[in-house]
Amino acid sequence: MAALELVVRAKAGPSGRLFGSVTNRDLQVALKEKGYELDRRSIVLVAPIKNIGSYTAMVRLHSEVKTEVAVRVLPIELTEEELKQAQAQAPPEG
Repeated sequence: MAALELVVRAKAGPSGRLFGSVTNRDLQVALKEKGYELDRRSIVLVAPIKNIGSYTAMVRLHSEVKTEVAVRVLPIELTEEELKQAQAQAPPEG
């Protein structure tokens, strides 16, 4: 599992900031697609992911067994109309 890389696609603006965030629930779904059934609470992120890029998540397989998993967040291609809607719904930064 240490060599595993999860790819998560999310809606993002032109600057790379996500509309929403990637959480341990999203990583749970990505792991399930790879054949790993884990409780979302066993996937640890320092903070929710809010930008496209590469990250690392800690996965607790057992109380004494932990491993790191590479996470790559890529943007979903949005139409111009979807981008305008997402920007209108996004909370202000700051």
